[in-house]
Amino acid sequence: MKSSIAYIKVALVSGLLVLIILTSACTPSASDEPTEPEPVYPAQSLVYLTPFTDPGSEPAVPERMSIGESSVIGYRNPEDAVIRFKVELRDNAQLSLMLGAQPQIPIHMNDLVIRIEYIPETWPEDAVEQTESGDAVSPGTVTLYETSPENNRDMFYSWVPVNVTLDRWGPGTGELRLVAEGPVATNEELNLYWGAPTIYYPGERKYKNILLIGVDTLRADAISPYGAPEEVTPVLQELCESGTTFMQAHSQAPWTLPSFASMITGNLPSVIGSTIYTGHLPDRNTTIAEILHNRGYSTGMVCSNTWLGNDQSGFEQGMDYTWFKYPSNATDAVQIAEDFMVRANGRDFFLFLHFMDPHTPYSPPEYYQNLYCDPEYSGLYKYGVGSIEEWKSGVEIPSDEDLQQAKNLYRGEVAFLDHSIGELFEFMEANNLLDNTLIVFAADHGEEFFEHGQFEHGHTQFEELVHMPLIIKGDGFPAGQTVNDPVGNIDIVPSILNYLDIDPPEVLPGIPLQNFTSGEENGSRIIFGEDNTRGHLRKFAIAWPYKCILDYVSTQARLYNLEDDPGEHTDISSQNPEITNELKVEIVRAMLPEQTAFHCWITRSYGEESHLFTGSLRIPGGIRSVMAFMLTDDDSYEVVGDTVTFSIRSSQEVLGPNKHLLLIPETDADLIEVALRVDGDTPIDRFFPYGNKLTSEPSGFASVALDSFPLGHNLPYAIEEFPARCYIWGVRGYDRDPQNVELDEQALEQLRALGYAGGN
Repeated sequence: MKSSIAYIKVALVSGLLVLIILTSACTPSASDEPTEPEPVYPAQSLVYLTPFTDPGSEPAVPERMSIGESSVIGYRNPEDAVIRFKVELRDNAQLSLMLGAQPQIPIHMNDLVIRIEYIPETWPEDAVEQTESGDAVSPGTVTLYETSPENNRDMFYSWVPVNVTLDRWGPGTGELRLVAEGPVATNEELNLYWGAPTIYYPGERKYKNILLIGVDTLRADAISPYGAPEEVTPVLQELCESGTTFMQAHSQAPWTLPSFASMITGNLPSVIGSTIYTGHLPDRNTTIAEILHNRGYSTGMVCSNTWLGNDQSGFEQGMDYTWFKYPSNATDAVQIAEDFMVRANGRDFFLFLHFMDPHTPYSPPEYYQNLYCDPEYSGLYKYGVGSIEEWKSGVEIPSDEDLQQAKNLYRGEVAFLDHSIGELFEFMEANNLLDNTLIVFAADHGEEFFEHGQFEHGHTQFEELVHMPLIIKGDGFPAGQTVNDPVGNIDIVPSILNYLDIDPPEVLPGIPLQNFTSGEENGSRIIFGEDNTRGHLRKFAIAWPYKCILDYVSTQARLYNLEDDPGEHTDISSQNPEITNELKVEIVRAMLPEQTAFHCWITRSYGEESHLFTGSLRIPGGIRSVMAFMLTDDDSYEVVGDTVTFSIRSSQEVLGPNKHLLLIPETDADLIEVALRVDGDTPIDRFFPYGNKLTSEPSGFASVALDSFPLGHNLPYAIEEFPARCYIWGVRGYDRDPQNVELDEQALEQLRALGYAGGN
């Protein structure tokens, strides 16, 4: 097997970064061949086994099934109403599953009987009867569990946990059957669900549970010891004192989707394919839940954010169980988390517990509102901020009084969150779970209250948005220790795997945070972040104490010294050109593209009338493929040879499509020829960023070389703050997962309520 080593040479020529990649091949020795460690399965998860069926029968296929706010991986009742598994049991085996049904037909008490049966290959002596002639007769089939609508109506509107002991039948092998009987058992209109059927072995070893608490929109300085008074977050202060606090932890993105994607996969958003462009977590990634599920862990996610909970988000990968409800608060989330821990029934568990409370609209319970808000306040935001589009867009700058009210409401939400987490910890202590659970407390991003002239999040990479709280309690994280080295969300997955003595995938750029608590690491590496939802595409790099924020459209960079200037008030890039350029190079190198592509993006703008964009895109040398995203029935495009002709109308919808064509050339093309008309006219002000080229070329025509494009392989981002435009974007490489996700209307409404007017 051959591998390639790429040598990257970077030159700075007239302010432009030029990257030269030299590739050589080498053949490793036999000892260099990767070897997979033998997996250890402390439990046997049936949803990963293949049920066997009779010849001609349709096999049962695991799928995700939903009842109410909860979804579970498992099996839908097959045509013959019987699911069979070959199982091998050890001593003390237990069976758990979630039972549910959504019948589309009336069901009476005698219409349906549900059973779990077992047929051992070798029967215990005390289960075998002797006939008069001395022959041994086995019972044939053992019924482990039986129910019907008469005594279990709950299954028709919620998941019902079922727990059965198999201790009598182990060690040994046999056939496990999930059976439905009765007049409606094989009716296609009966949706009967067998959720997460699992064999596990409680008490077989010391449990090592994982609780990953991810808080939405929590600034680091909103809690102690990052600057807030201790009385606001006493529970988190106690967690700091019993665990390790990372004072310079940074998120890999300033908004929800890419940041949480990094947190549960351990990679950068652009590598994952979770960006403003794709809108989901592609299933080609491996999540920490998938790794642990394959080792017998009970895995679950409890969340209140549409980006994580919608049925196309991709965050359910590896999760036995997910719960999503919007809107909901920390009280709801804690109750569901406690139920999940109870249902784990002695299995090791991994729970990703997401809290939404600090996010807008900042509506804490009345007690916390009264505790932190000025009783004399009489403005528009007494009970919550509500719609904040005017603040986000800059159309309205709030008064000092209104802004302080928003901050007070936000603090009330944080205090309520702290109280709720305290209730969860009390439950865990009462159930002997605190001492054998690694607790990771983190946030996806912060919130800006006009520190840099804007409001909310997603738009910049300043510290109020990407400096995150990170506290970890468990073995390897000494009580009361603080770490001042820069770390990131990408380090959470390697830390969990290190705690469990599981080798991490080689592709992960993060490192175990235990290396910092032990003094093995000195904090000399660079932390990267990217992907904003408003304005020009930006990325950042932190090489302590310096932080560089690079604008990919203008190629301009800002440099800050976070030690001397933690509020990032003074750009020192002009005084430190060498450091600035080195960090610009590191940003480009860390996110180096893989293949040339050209993008044509027709941006929406609901602040003006719709416009018709017509024209052609020609790539000399030929076009390998064209992908279209978000086009409607009124739009069209045609590929003939090396040219694409198109007719696309810009959207006026608040949450409508950013229409997009992606062209992959046959060769490593470095040129695209564009002919463009907008409503039949030459569109100098609507061809971004190359409108000026239309004035020096034949009317409506521009020839743009690849090296004229801004840096990077991501797209720029423009929403309602710009008029509708045609973006032409050429990159050496394209998004590794270019498939967009089209959300359903319910998810779109929820995102509107969260203030994502651009839908991203």
